[in-house]
Amino acid sequence: MLGYIKGRIKSIKEKKVLITSDNIGYWVYVPQYIIQKYKTGDELSLYTYQQISIKNESIDMYGFEKEDEIELFESFISISGVGPKSALAALSIAPIDQIKQTIKHGDSNLLQKVAGIGKKTAERIIIELKDRINLEQDAYNYSDLNNVIDVLKQLGYKKYEIQRVLAKVPKNLSSDEEIIKFALNMLSNKNP
Repeated sequence: MLGYIKGRIKSIKEKKVLITSDNIGYWVYVPQYIIQKYKTGDELSLYTYQQISIKNESIDMYGFEKEDEIELFESFISISGVGPKSALAALSIAPIDQIKQTIKHGDSNLLQKVAGIGKKTAERIIIELKDRINLEQDAYNYSDLNNVIDVLKQLGYKKYEIQRVLAKVPKNLSSDEEIIKFALNMLSNKNP
């Protein structure tokens, strides 16, 4: 099984990219932020997960930029009723730190926004993963950042850029103004 791939993007579709490596092309399903962030011709490195489906007679590959993303993806698919496509959609709705925070705090609302994950499945995910999630920092509640996100969107920043920056906000910043100032500094330095 392939665990990692590095190559150039030859084509981009709605939910997947075609990566060429050593003159071979691999279709890889990726989180939405990757589709928004990269363009044809860019080099991309991904940790990969392969799913072989005898029922559908298919082999699908899923790719993530960071190890903690693929680890969370594998945690999701270990739960009964959550398949790879639903797990990928869950990792596309918000930055990984925000997803971990909502699971750790027992808030199923974010996960219920994913197609194919209803209230019962979202609650099951939280129950099964709550104690397995490791938080790298004791961050604040990301659900309180709607005002910050709205301001940054109005200033013309893309969702994936905003998500990347908000995942790096230090825990000592508490007011919207402080967080917006931090985010604008990071975004203007093109360092999200």
